[in-house]
Amino acid sequence: MKALYSYHREKPATWFYIISNFSKIKEEGIRKNILGLLSNYVNRDIFWHSNNFQYLSSPDVKENLSNLMTKYFRRNEIEIILSYLEGGIVRGSFNYLIFLVINMVADLHEILKEIAFNASIDEDKRNFCFWLYMHVAKLHSINDTLKTADDYLIKFPFGLKDEALMGIKESIEKGELCPIG
Repeated sequence: MKALYSYHREKPATWFYIISNFSKIKEEGIRKNILGLLSNYVNRDIFWHSNNFQYLSSPDVKENLSNLMTKYFRRNEIEIILSYLEGGIVRGSFNYLIFLVINMVADLHEILKEIAFNASIDEDKRNFCFWLYMHVAKLHSINDTLKTADDYLIKFPFGLKDEALMGIKESIEKGELCPIG
């Protein structure tokens, strides 16, 4: 993987191989390394200046990554990645970079909604997943997000006791589109 990234990171085939095999990798450290490599393409906090522009990737690479992730990062992959985010998402943390990476998946909000409405997951994980869903989905449709939130709270009323979940719902209702992190 290091050789692929070091010498072939601008080639679409490299990213196809890495992204399409993500869920087949069982070693957590390797998964985190892959997410870290991907974060180099979405981290807006990197300070680019004239001495390091040569390392700035082309927009085509980021578009290719987003297309590959949308195709290959489905429910299973997102569930794997969610476990890395459960400690919270704070700007400047590795968790925030992981969020930026999965946010390249075009239909992430739909995948998060599907996971959150799965009755077999733990309540805290479910509420976190739905909280994340609302953060992502509000950028697609505020009305659909609020309707889905009402449906969620009817089906899973324990969400009414979750301050973070209720806080994001209230901020969306007020038109306050708070950024994540």
